[in-house]
Amino acid sequence: MSPPRPLRLTFPGPVLACGLYLPDKLYSEPRVRQIGLQQWVVGSRLWRLPDGYLLQFPTPQTLDPRQTSGLPVIELEGLLSALPLTPKELRRITAAPGDLLLVRAGRLEVEPLTAATLVAPSGWLDCTGVRFARGDSLGALPAPPKAARGRTKDDLRAILSHRVPPSAPAQQALLERLQNKADPASAAQWGRPSRAPQPSLWDRLGDGLIRHSGLWRLIANEQERYFRRMIDMFQSGDLDQGIRHAIPLNRASDPMASLPSWAIPRPRKTLKLSRGTAAAGYAASDDGYQLLQNLYRSSARQLEQQGRIEEAAWVLAELLGENEQAVALLERHGQLRAAAQLAEARELRPDLVVRLWLLAGDAERARTIARLTGSFATAIELLQRPHPELAKALRIDWAQYAAQKGDYELAVEAIWRLPELRPQADEWMAIAIEAGGTSGIRLLARRLAESEERFEEDAARVADLVTATEADSALLRSELLRALVKGSATRATRQMAHQLLRRVAQESRQEASDWGDQELNRVVRFINDAALAQEWPVSTPRPPTPPPQLAAMTHPVTCHASGRGTLPISDLALTDSGRYLIALGEAGVRLVNRSGKGLTQFALPADHLIANDQGNRFITLAERGPLQRLGRIDSDRRSAKVWTEGVLDHYADSYNGATWFTSSGNGLYAVDTHAHDLHALWSVGDLPGPITHMARSTSDLALLIETAGAAPQLWHYGLADLRLRSRLPLAGRPSLGGFDTLLADGRRLALHYDEEGQLLLAEERPTDGTLQESTLIRLGVGGEVLRAAANAAWLLLECEATETTELQLYDRLHKRLRARLAFEGHHRLCWRLQGHALLVASAAGQLLHFDLSRGERITAINL
Repeated sequence: MSPPRPLRLTFPGPVLACGLYLPDKLYSEPRVRQIGLQQWVVGSRLWRLPDGYLLQFPTPQTLDPRQTSGLPVIELEGLLSALPLTPKELRRITAAPGDLLLVRAGRLEVEPLTAATLVAPSGWLDCTGVRFARGDSLGALPAPPKAARGRTKDDLRAILSHRVPPSAPAQQALLERLQNKADPASAAQWGRPSRAPQPSLWDRLGDGLIRHSGLWRLIANEQERYFRRMIDMFQSGDLDQGIRHAIPLNRASDPMASLPSWAIPRPRKTLKLSRGTAAAGYAASDDGYQLLQNLYRSSARQLEQQGRIEEAAWVLAELLGENEQAVALLERHGQLRAAAQLAEARELRPDLVVRLWLLAGDAERARTIARLTGSFATAIELLQRPHPELAKALRIDWAQYAAQKGDYELAVEAIWRLPELRPQADEWMAIAIEAGGTSGIRLLARRLAESEERFEEDAARVADLVTATEADSALLRSELLRALVKGSATRATRQMAHQLLRRVAQESRQEASDWGDQELNRVVRFINDAALAQEWPVSTPRPPTPPPQLAAMTHPVTCHASGRGTLPISDLALTDSGRYLIALGEAGVRLVNRSGKGLTQFALPADHLIANDQGNRFITLAERGPLQRLGRIDSDRRSAKVWTEGVLDHYADSYNGATWFTSSGNGLYAVDTHAHDLHALWSVGDLPGPITHMARSTSDLALLIETAGAAPQLWHYGLADLRLRSRLPLAGRPSLGGFDTLLADGRRLALHYDEEGQLLLAEERPTDGTLQESTLIRLGVGGEVLRAAANAAWLLLECEATETTELQLYDRLHKRLRARLAFEGHHRLCWRLQGHALLVASAAGQLLHFDLSRGERITAINL
């Protein structure tokens, strides 16, 4: 059918245009550039056609052809048209969706955009000689994050209402000679380092000199007289004076206990004292330890019988180091606040601390500790029987906290035992199911098992999933079928399992799958359908060999990101529903699907994205000189809000949805991401220097701290209880800037070149602080390494070749190059490792999604 001759060639008035056509016959190249830049909006695209240009807008705009240069283009039933057409005329046109309809010589012609070339108008702007000056704020910079109430200080006399008598001067003088001086920095931590320092050469030499001099005997006699007087005080019943002169006990368990202090007597038959690791104690031999231990225990019992509870608790905690017994004693006698303070100060189990603060009436402190340590579940179990109302309140707070983090599955599980709050649970389930992803799939199975109120809607979702062809649809089908079988066997769950079974079984035959015959037969029994059971069990043969894995391939995989986009990408992340969240700098943040179609545009400037562990909450950061402008995005609800501004020197590139670790100056802060401003739930304000590197995982936090005039220190925290696991000086290679990577488990990786140009990987481990070097293979291209990054399994190198920018992926275990991801032109790359996904994007608008397990390109789109 020949194209019709249109009745009208131009639009009579204003139209809602999706683009603008600029023919070469009417507009010269300079004029096209002028019009294009004037009409340009964020997200526009410019296409070069054989005889003109098409400027395509991201959203329709109202244009009047009588006042606008160029021909407005509208959308008609999936086609782009530069003229008005009637439905009858449209029916006579043969064109593919997205083609452009034009008039040439009075006749209508079809111009396919598949042959058009995308033009980057950034090349039209001459920025030669432009210099950007950094401006300074006219006002004062924001203060560091506001710290919440710190951890209770380890001062038992203050905790126990000052009823414990002060130490005698003689006791304080003796302790100064007996004990090690505690490092002031360690007192500010939630936990102390678990590894004691080793005795130095000077310690050993000094100890030997004193042992062989007359000074040793004088010191020994003085200390012997002191301990005999102290023991006499306890044995005579003078407990006040005994407590004032008592020396805390520690067993000789650390490496330094083998060296006597310069002020400690030589071993005796009944008492042998040596220097201990605690700030207020010494080590004793078995006989001496047993003697003093019995003496202190007897005194504690006497004090309790006399009603002197605080002093009895002090003897148990301070002299014997039996903190749990001291806490139990205080709780037994109704001194709940002191018990909670003591438990927190002595770093007992977080769930016990939460329980005690709730019993003491300080719910806010209990919630803070529960959120920091994630100890809701065990604390609820401790409270459930004796205090059900407190357990219920904590359960509600746990559910709300999980929902705020974006973990709707945990939120539903936490609140499900409270029937009166089922409407709230239903709302959270609906949000997660609508967002999709594996968590939403499992909640869909739960809703099918628990209620049939929304059965038609849920059945439609399952039907769509059965026929879906997206890359992750097979995984979602498998997850849903397993979740259905694990739940209750209802009419709805059996019916949905029946719909999924054949497709999952078919996929298990076609590719490597963890679905075995036994598990498929279990599904058949769950469905309980007689007709289905007759044709089952069926043997499902597996392919002879599984698909190749990237880590086992003998030759590197090469992927090219062809073409280019128009939007420079600053950062990107993969959401839990399989979509991409893309930071576009001042242009905001865009949520797109795997084909590149825009779903939502968030009006938040963003240079960096901080993703939560669930992949559905994000913090946006936009650089404003020394400041960072922060925003928050909820990808499930597709909502965004401006948060606050602050000065952040360093920050973790992920968070748990509620707590985000940042640093400012010499302080480390656990920022509450749901507060109105930068409010810290926990902080360390007196680090020995500024943090230069920070790495976080779900269980660990590692910090590299520069110290003035000394080697950098590597600190390693465990996030389950915010305890400082280790603090070690780095005696190896100094920081190498962009080639330096810190892993969350406390390892530091540094790249450098040797004299022959060979690339080496230096690794410092927190176990011994030594430097271990292992040689990597030579670079496959003659490019220059620009940046590096790593995790436990992979090493990424950004290299600049002759005409491309390349991301090289090395297997750290086998020290082999596994993949090259090449991008046309020289553009800065940004990347993100998320599970088995490697996301890479360039400043030219190119996005590549690479599967690290199979070595396959999942998505390649241009924005």
